[in-house]
Amino acid sequence: MKLADELEPSYVESVRRYNARRRAENLAAWSRYHRGQASRHRRTLEELIARHEAEAEKLLEGERA
Repeated sequence: MKLADELEPSYVESVRRYNARRRAENLAAWSRYHRGQASRHRRTLEELIARHEAEAEKLLEGERA
């Protein structure tokens, strides 16, 4: 294995660009994942909230009768 100072500068630059591109791709992928999860959680929670509100309203209607 060659030491870093023994490698061709063009090779070192190529590796640096590759690593930067992979890092950017991974950050974008994780960002998409987290945004998608947030969206799925939001939808689920909104449905759950609506259900509980409807159940609470039914209970109050039964009490008023």
